[in-house]
Amino acid sequence: MVQICKMNVKNPIKITIAPGDGIGLEIMEATLRILQAAGAAIETESIEVGERAYLSGISSGIPPAAWETLRRNKIF
Repeated sequence: MVQICKMNVKNPIKITIAPGDGIGLEIMEATLRILQAAGAAIETESIEVGERAYLSGISSGIPPAAWETLRRNKIF
């Protein structure tokens, strides 16, 4: 069970999101709408991972800039 804590809107928490491949974009959009309706005070930073990154030559599918964002925000 996931619990969402309502936070002070003046201090949103920055989270990293990755819409991903396939149906990931639709799922991410729906999830963010739910979080917004629940009053979660978050600010999102999107990263590109998956097939597009892999096809651009990054064998892990996760570009270095995405790793930097994950380390900085600590929430994925």
